[in-house]
Amino acid sequence: MTNNSTNNLIVKINYREPVVWQYEKESGFYFRWQNDKPFLDAAGNQVRVKNIVIQKTEISILDSLGRRFIKTIGEGEALIFQAGNLINGFWKNKGQKTFFYNEKNQAIEFLPGKIWINIVSLEHEIIY
Repeated sequence: MTNNSTNNLIVKINYREPVVWQYEKESGFYFRWQNDKPFLDAAGNQVRVKNIVIQKTEISILDSLGRRFIKTIGEGEALIFQAGNLINGFWKNKGQKTFFYNEKNQAIEFLPGKIWINIVSLEHEIIY
């Protein structure tokens, strides 16, 4: 298991509309930004979570409308961010539910609170 810690961790996912998760040590939350603006929920509050998962998988475009096939059955690499720390790990799904593990094959113990799972292609650039 690899853990990297920082007080002001920023995780950037280069989607078409770039997403940034910014960790705030005082509150223990990751705040979501999209297109350099706070990403707001229906109540107008900035989305914040205690756990971020980046699930890497195969994604292919199916047609001219841009519909995608996203492989969610099987296994692959995962990055898990909690409390300003990074856990390198992997995901497994045998057909019903996805589970996340660290490099020692131990189940991830998520912090109480919300979990945001970001699914990205194997080629996606993740900066942290």
